[in-house]
Parts: sequence; structure tokens; C-alpha cells
Amino acid sequence: MTNNEQIIQESMSGQIQSARKCSIPSESIPIQLKEQIKPGEHLLWHGKSRTELRGKLLLLIPGWVGGLFFGYFGVGLTWYHFKGSLHLDIADLVCVVFGILFILSSLFMILYPFYDRYQRIRTFYGVTDRRVIMVEEWPWHSVVTRDLLRLIQTRIVEEKPDGSGNIEFIAYGWGSTNSKTGDYPEFDFIRNVNEVHALILQARKDAVNNQSPVAKPELSGIVGKIAPDSIAWLAGVSSYVCAVFYPIVIWSDLKALSRQSWVGLMGVLFGGDQGSSVVAFCAAPIMMVCFYFRAKNFQVGTKAVRYLDVAVMAGFAILGSVLLFVGAATGNETGLYVVIGIVVLLATVDRD
Repeated sequence: MTNNEQIIQESMSGQIQSARKCSIPSESIPIQLKEQIKPGEHLLWHGKSRTELRGKLLLLIPGWVGGLFFGYFGVGLTWYHFKGSLHLDIADLVCVVFGILFILSSLFMILYPFYDRYQRIRTFYGVTDRRVIMVEEWPWHSVVTRDLLRLIQTRIVEEKPDGSGNIEFIAYGWGSTNSKTGDYPEFDFIRNVNEVHALILQARKDAVNNQSPVAKPELSGIVGKIAPDSIAWLAGVSSYVCAVFYPIVIWSDLKALSRQSWVGLMGVLFGGDQGSSVVAFCAAPIMMVCFYFRAKNFQVGTKAVRYLDVAVMAGFAILGSVLLFVGAATGNETGLYVVIGIVVLLATVDRD
């Protein structure tokens, strides 16, 4: 063990013993993490992924050789069927398309290890007394956080003999996975993975004992409490159901209005007591998008699911379904669903 590694382990041990009492000097914190730290929050650890190519060189060479073969085959296939011909038949066009796909596959197989390395260079991790933070700066800016009190489980995966590895975070919220990849958010390929994991567990224990203010429910009673995962999924499913209502009611209203004459239709849309119909038709797609993103927030865990959220979303899903299948098509359901949807979204908004 080198002197630097011994110093790191001694420092980590001290932080683990009393995670909340330790914080890192501000000047040593990367600006990417400093921007994410809230007032009163203390950073206990920060780090980055290892920056070398993932895996041993001998294991990467077969992929590069395969990539070169795919590229050679793709270039040959494309050139053979494309050269000197201004009019391609269907067979030539199919071969050219497949040749281009082979070339793209070749580039992916050869360049992906370097893409992965550069992405890790531009990724920053932090552990505070309240949250774990993951900041990606490439290929685009992305921030993922998890409150310590909402973590169901943290686990080490892909631990290497040199002590590096990944830490996955499973939090309250239906699915609680990355919306793009479907994976749980994680600290990827970090050094001293066991020490960092122990620090996170201690920080969570301290947060439970001290009841961090950011995790307290803003409503009193059971309605403000975080719902267990066994029923929290219902809020996400109900939100998706609510999002589906809007194209259905628009179609229903337009179908009802289509039975009227052009003069009557213009009167319904732009005049009389039902002149607000055009506003409802414009607002309905916006409501659909709002419910979709609310469902995604419930799913990936970026919004805590309270009992109130489950009750309100499920209530609207049931009520809306009853109105769709029992109510008569009168040409004005869209406005009703827009009004109810606004009330539901306001009732389930975060109040941090």
C-alpha cells in the first residue's frame, strides 16, 4: 500500500465514524458539484470514476479487430453496389443500407471504449449529509440526486481486485431507475468502493437519527408521509392513465362536434356559452405532457411519492375512467378534464 492510499483510507475512516461532523474545504470542491450543493448542506466526499480504459487491453483488442472487420466489409459492400451507378435498384439500395450499418457498427466497436472513458472524465460524484449527487458534463449536462432518507438499498456491483467498483442506489419511487437506460443510478468505476459505500451507509444512518429537514413531509398526518414502494407504483400508473385521458376526450369531443353543421361548429368553438372549447382543446395536449412527466418523476424517483399523491392520482384515474365509459359524449368533456387535471397537478406538486 502506498503512502497516498494509506492517507486516503485513514481520511475515509475518520469520515465514516462521524459523517455529519466532517465537511470538505470549499476550494477543493469541483465547481460542477459546488453548484448542486444546497444552503446548509455539507459535502462529505467527492470523487470521479477511474479514467483509464475499462477492462484490460487484451480484452479490448478482439473488439477492435472485429470493428475493423465490420468496417472493411461495410465499405466493400457499399462501394461495390454504389460505385458508378446513378440508378440503384432495390437490391443495390438494400446492400448499400446494410453496408452503412456495418460501417456505423464498426465505428461504435472501435470508438466506444474511448467515448466511455471521456464520459467518465467529465462525470463527478458527491456525498453530502443529505444526498448523493451524480453530475455528467458530457455528452450533455445531466444531474441525478438521491435523498439519503429515501434510499431503500445501496449495493456494490462489479467490484474489482484493486478495490474499484460501482455503487448502485435504489430509492423510493416506482421503478426509481434511469429514465434513459432503465438502470439504477450509480457511482461508476470509483476507487475505494468499500470505503465510499461505508461512508454512504453512515451518512444515511446519521440522517435518519437527525431527521434531515429536506426529507420531512410537508403535510401533517398520513397524507404527507412517503408511501411504501408496494403502493407507490400506483401513483405512476395512475399518472400514465390520466395522460391517456386527454387524446381520448379530444377525439370524443371532435367526434360529437363533427355531427353539427359548419355554422353550428363555429358557434360552439368561438361564441356563445361554449366559446371556451377552443381553449380547452389547446390546453389538453399540455395537460397530457404534464401528466406524462409527473409519471416519469414518480417512476425514476425524482419526486417522492406520498400517500396523498397515490390517493389523488388514483382517484382521478378512477373518476376519469367512469366518466369516459358511463358519461354521454356531449362535446364538452375536454374542458372538464382540463379543470380537474389542473386541480390534481396542483394537489400533487412538491412544496419544498
